[in-house]
Amino acid sequence: MAQTQPPDVPASVLARGILILKAFVGSDRPDLSLSDLSARTGLDKSTVLRLANVFVSHEFLSRDLDTKRYRLHTGLLEITSEIRGTEAIVRTAMPHLNELNAATEETCSVHVRVGHQRICVAQVESPHELRMMSALGSPYPLHLGSPGKALMAFLSDEERREIAEEVARGSAVAELLSTLDEVRHRGYAVSRGETVVGAVGIGAPIRGPAGTVVAALNVAGPQGRLDPDSVVEAVLTTAARIAHGLGWRAP
Repeated sequence: MAQTQPPDVPASVLARGILILKAFVGSDRPDLSLSDLSARTGLDKSTVLRLANVFVSHEFLSRDLDTKRYRLHTGLLEITSEIRGTEAIVRTAMPHLNELNAATEETCSVHVRVGHQRICVAQVESPHELRMMSALGSPYPLHLGSPGKALMAFLSDEERREIAEEVARGSAVAELLSTLDEVRHRGYAVSRGETVVGAVGIGAPIRGPAGTVVAALNVAGPQGRLDPDSVVEAVLTTAARIAHGLGWRAP
């Protein structure tokens, strides 16, 4: 089932929402009233009430029914946990990315899944003038490119099919799912020209402490220079070392 895109939100509304959340920083008490929030943000009470209700509906704030006071809620903790998890991945991966980059002389990167997309969170560029790069922090379709396939292949069958049916039609759905099965079986993905014409990439999953795939390691370069078979062992070994640094212990 296709996902609907959220409507654009004016920057002014986002700024006001941020003011409300930041009002709790440095407060003498963990819960604040509507008047408190209005005073600390400089926003009128009707605006604070409207935005606070949105935050409550998304569990960024909670509201005590008796005191009518607001406090930070678990939705923010979930986001903080994700940020800390990504920071740990980047911190652990960087020394290994530098080593892999020195060995392959190609661009080495780490990608994480965000919904039905992936983003590059760490990268060491090739020293060659002609090189392939990902834009740090920019979203890419999960089903395209070797790092995306390395992430998508290890999702549950239901999640893989949901994404496949969103991005493909007819026989292309079965073809994509078959490709992901192959990636899962051999333990790495290879892509050629899927996101950049003339590029080749080799992606391998990185497991976290619980054994689930939390990121993907990727090496990318021009097809005329980078032979996937020549670097696949190095990619798999490096992915395993990063996973070990994150706490994963193979059974």
